[in-house]
Amino acid sequence: MVEEIANYVSDKLLLTSSKDSEDIVGIENHMAELESLLDFESEKGRMVGIMGSSGIGKTTIARVLFNRHSHRFQGSVFVDKAFVSRSMEIYGGANPYDYNMKFHLLEKFLSEILGKDLKNFHTGAVEEKLKNHKVLIFVDDLENHFVLDTLAGDINWFGPGSRIIVITKHEHILRAHGIDHFYKVPLPSDGLALQFFCRNAFRQNSPPGDFMELASESALHAGNLPSGLVVLGSYLRGRYKKEWIDMLIMFRKRQFGKIEEILKFRYNGLNNQNDEAIFHHCRSRL
Repeated sequence: MVEEIANYVSDKLLLTSSKDSEDIVGIENHMAELESLLDFESEKGRMVGIMGSSGIGKTTIARVLFNRHSHRFQGSVFVDKAFVSRSMEIYGGANPYDYNMKFHLLEKFLSEILGKDLKNFHTGAVEEKLKNHKVLIFVDDLENHFVLDTLAGDINWFGPGSRIIVITKHEHILRAHGIDHFYKVPLPSDGLALQFFCRNAFRQNSPPGDFMELASESALHAGNLPSGLVVLGSYLRGRYKKEWIDMLIMFRKRQFGKIEEILKFRYNGLNNQNDEAIFHHCRSRL
């Protein structure tokens, strides 16, 4: 009863104070789909996938979901590329299934969930340590089976009500792990794409009247892909109309349209180290 009351109050507080998704266009539609798929009220453990092409916003959606619901669980962890790469850097010469690398990854994983440093455990310790814990685990940007097999090989390793969410662009990885429930992130509609672009280009939901045609065509060249809309909108923010027109003329002549070409155009226009850092950050999210 105490846990139910605490979760109820916490949910109400999050609804009124959370700032995690105010500027993410269309996020509530994604949340509704995923929350239905995850069925947080069920005590049966479940593994779910978030799937989609590069740059479509899978990680952003997953981060919002994690921030909103991690309070429901006894332990939670978001395993991203940085989380995994630290172990791989230490054992850079090893193959992916090297025992020492797996051990180091497990140590970080269990310490994060349990909130304490762990020593003297074996590679089968996940089930041993967490079989009675209700946990929330996100594994992001999954490119192969190694991380998932090591950290969350089976939903039965964890306590009742646990949720494992796997984010990847490879459907075969989900199928290979027996994950039948997944959400395929769709491209935003033309209207939402324009709104997404305007948030970055004008810091408002729609373009000024004299920029409507320019903004609509610019969003079209980003292919409605969220990463492209962010990069292109940020690049055009504060520029004169003539600069917009010149850019669109280049797009038409060179038949730009793919996200890689948008990024290449953006990179060619960089003039300082801060801009380059932003570019590389955006490119790494694809």
